[in-house]
Amino acid sequence: MKQLSRRQFLKGAAGASILGLLATTCGFGYARYIEPHMIDTISLTIHDAQLPALFDQFKIAQFSDVHLSHTFPAKDVEAVVKKINAESPDLIVFTGDLVDFQATIEEHEKAKASCSIW
Repeated sequence: MKQLSRRQFLKGAAGASILGLLATTCGFGYARYIEPHMIDTISLTIHDAQLPALFDQFKIAQFSDVHLSHTFPAKDVEAVVKKINAESPDLIVFTGDLVDFQATIEEHEKAKASCSIW
């Protein structure tokens, strides 16, 4: 086995450190600036003979993993709430994490459903 010189070791350590820093920076940038604004809206029609007629044209809005915090403030949630209200859902279901740390959750309370909000 060839012995590593001090210079080779330092070059390798510096390269690994730079790659690690670059990967961390890119990951943080994606998580902080890109991913929070990637909002998916998916419409599904469910056909099931066992569902009562009451559920014909029944709209459910599911709202998940908002993570309100200093990186995704309440003002950014307003656009999502407007989108939900524009669909006029009968039921709104909040799933996943709504807040991080000590953030407030008042903004989601502006969402309106004809039936209920859970």
